Amino acid sequence: MSVRRIAIVTAALAVLVAVLAGQASALPTCTKTAAASGDWAATATWGGAAPGSGDTVCIPSGRTVTLAGPASVSSIQIVGKLSIDSGTLALASTTDESLLSGELAGAGTLQVAGPLTWSGGYMTGAGVT
Repeated sequence: MSVRRIAIVTAALAVLVAVLAGQASALPTCTKTAAASGDWAATATWGGAAPGSGDTVCIPSGRTVTLAGPASVSSIQIVGKLSIDSGTLALASTTDESLLSGELAGAGTLQVAGPLTWSGGYMTGAGVT
């Protein structure tokens, strides 16, 4: 079994255990939402400053955000597409839930510290989760 599949199964089991234990959290409120498709670091993508380590990032349906370097946020909700072309995106919160129901792509790494709900989303590319 590939590392990616092991990570997916592990994350899914962790979410299932949390739900069964009654500890599942509600999704946090977005503090940065992609206003347009574009580069993670571009202010035009976010309609202002790029996300920082304390932000909950939302990528809505129909939008594609591309990351080409290291970044850290509290949590993320991907309904559109996130392409981590290089580097690592760290989801630093150990308590805020992240959601993937869109596409995660690229050759980079998504590092998850807390709960992640994988709901109908998919992965493409050679990246690692």
